[in-house]
Amino acid sequence: MKSRLRLILATLLLVLAAAGSVAAQSTLPIAFSDPAPSVVLWPEPVEATILNNTTVSLVVSLQFTAFTNDETGTEFPAVELLQRYPPSITIAPAGQASLSLPVREAAVLAPGSYTASLVLAVDSANVVLRKQVTIVVPHPAPAPVVAQPQTIAPVQASPITPAVNTWTLNAIRVLPFMDPICNRGLVAGCSLPVNFEGGSVVPSDPVRLGNLSSERGGGLAITMKDASPSRGALLDLAFDRRWGLTGTYVGRVDFVPDAGDPDVGAVDLTVNVKDIVVWPVLCLWIGVATARYIQRYLTVRRETLKLLERLNTVSLEFAKLRKSVHGYTVAEDFEVRREQLEEAIETWDRTHFGELSESERERFSTTILEPLAALEAQTAIWSQFRDKLDRLGRTLLQDARPAIDHAEVPAGIDLKEPRFFTNGRALLRGTKLQMPQVPEYAERIDKASDLASAWGELAELAILVRDAIRELSKPAIELSISEHEMLETARHHLNSAVRDLWEAPNLDDLRRRNAEKELTTAQEIVRRLMDPFVYYAGSEVSRDHETAPEDEIAAGSLASFSVEMLGKLPPLVRTYARVESFQLPRVGLDRYDLLPTDAAKLTYVRRALLFGEQTVTWAAMLASMVIGLERYFATNFGSLADYLGLFTWGLTAKAGLELANVIVSRFLPPRE
Repeated sequence: MKSRLRLILATLLLVLAAAGSVAAQSTLPIAFSDPAPSVVLWPEPVEATILNNTTVSLVVSLQFTAFTNDETGTEFPAVELLQRYPPSITIAPAGQASLSLPVREAAVLAPGSYTASLVLAVDSANVVLRKQVTIVVPHPAPAPVVAQPQTIAPVQASPITPAVNTWTLNAIRVLPFMDPICNRGLVAGCSLPVNFEGGSVVPSDPVRLGNLSSERGGGLAITMKDASPSRGALLDLAFDRRWGLTGTYVGRVDFVPDAGDPDVGAVDLTVNVKDIVVWPVLCLWIGVATARYIQRYLTVRRETLKLLERLNTVSLEFAKLRKSVHGYTVAEDFEVRREQLEEAIETWDRTHFGELSESERERFSTTILEPLAALEAQTAIWSQFRDKLDRLGRTLLQDARPAIDHAEVPAGIDLKEPRFFTNGRALLRGTKLQMPQVPEYAERIDKASDLASAWGELAELAILVRDAIRELSKPAIELSISEHEMLETARHHLNSAVRDLWEAPNLDDLRRRNAEKELTTAQEIVRRLMDPFVYYAGSEVSRDHETAPEDEIAAGSLASFSVEMLGKLPPLVRTYARVESFQLPRVGLDRYDLLPTDAAKLTYVRRALLFGEQTVTWAAMLASMVIGLERYFATNFGSLADYLGLFTWGLTAKAGLELANVIVSRFLPPRE
């Protein structure tokens, strides 16, 4: 009876305690939906539902106490039995959160029960809530003999462990934003030697081994992509930022992070990262090229700018002129030649550096200097073209036309007017010209004008000489045999000169025919033949008037005779006076010379250089590569300072060698 009463009292106390516990939980800010202890059968996850009994959001911290084997009392940390779980969760007002915490399948546990407490904490309310969790590991059921090795093998697989404690890798950065790679001959890839034991299995997914850091502040993530007994562990390197930094990365990677001993599976890894050699070489080349272009500006460029300025000046001058003058036009050809010269100057500017060789100087003169100087001279002549044509028209109409109308056409000449007059009128009609033809036509126009203005005086002298020959041929004039021969010679010279005056097409042809000389020769002959007759006639007049000086009469000159006295002289004497005093004008001046002047030539250094510019450029490139690449291979090249150093070295190497070349060349004799 007493034992039964005790059992009833104990049961009543337990019911009251459970009711008190439920009542207590209902007043807490958080509660388990099922406060009873949870029993989980391995490897099922640990599940629980947490309720928020307030009207505000709550941040609930999660924590497990150590799991204790109920039979042996051995404790296991929660991280060995459960996978990583969040340290805290947030529950909405009057809401709930369901937890599902997977167990670690890789954990090796003996069959039995492992008990721990799931502890919930709300720091804002200073509340802690616990729930007992028991994980039951059942005894394994016997498996078929054939299938047993296949199902158990992955569980018994041993991890891959490194074969070294320290390891160094050399990697290159192909582009600044690309991850580095190891290049071993023709094989690309970073590897590390590992131990493959009998049960080692290669992981199917990449395994993150750790992170390295550099003295420049960069980070490098190390991941194992694959592994094999022959190649070892194949590592993947990744920068922690898009623009990866070069340098030395050091740190420790762990192949077996779950091992109890931190030294098991750990490797002290060093990775040296530098840029690929292409970029330093390119930087050196840019430095040398920059120095070369600076030199080009100081030598060729400045001179070509002067040439372009001259070309622009002549273009502006031509734009102010008339494009067509009396039917002559050169606008189209001028534009073509201007464009050709501009292209030639710009091409020369792009392709030449420094001092010119003899062949280059000659080619430069023939392709640029001389054509430019000729274009300037031709433009200057074109500016006078209108005036020249107007002068030609005036001389043909005012000077040549009246003389032609009074002249006699020589016998045997079937021309209505002299040939030069016909050609001169043809020059006034105009045509389409090219710029090199402008000086030629201008000279032809000037010579036609000169001949037109002088032709009348030449024809007048021919008439005077003919009159003198007629006077000397009269029967009253007694001449000796030799004097008759002289008279015939004068007539021959006169006839030849008159024919030339009508047949010559231009001044050059008239000069080649010696028409002027023929006329002056005939003039001199008849003057000599008339001298004796003039002397006696003058003496008679002087005796009558007593005014002429005896010395002038003796010399055969009638310059001091008055008009009254000349009127009383015979016709032969009057003709002599006109022939003796007639002076021909000077015609046929050469006007144009298009050879380039000294001002049109460029002034380069007149001293031969010891080495050519291209030779100095290659020498600078080789010297900078020797010094610059030595720095590349001695350091983890790739920082901004490294590139600026190589650029400066390439620049100074080119400039220094050029300066040395010029200084040494000062001791050479001047170039002729």
